[in-house]
Amino acid sequence: MLRREGWPLNKKRPHRFISRFSDELLKMEVVADLLEAKVLVEDYRGHYNHQRSHSALGYQTPAEFVVTTDLGDKEDAGSQRS
Repeated sequence: MLRREGWPLNKKRPHRFISRFSDELLKMEVVADLLEAKVLVEDYRGHYNHQRSHSALGYQTPAEFVVTTDLGDKEDAGSQRS
């Protein structure tokens, strides 16, 4: 298969995410309708973005990463300036 520069198929991160999303959610659940699918996807999104450890963050959860890098203090300071 030929791939053009900048073509979405050249992006490794989305492929990795879709593969993981498929393995961790889609292949594990049987959904009855669209509403159930939306609820499951939203639950997975919350877990992925807040509770799941990420290799890019040194295998910490996003919350742990914020605490260990003092990003929470910087975000609070930025919101106080507004």
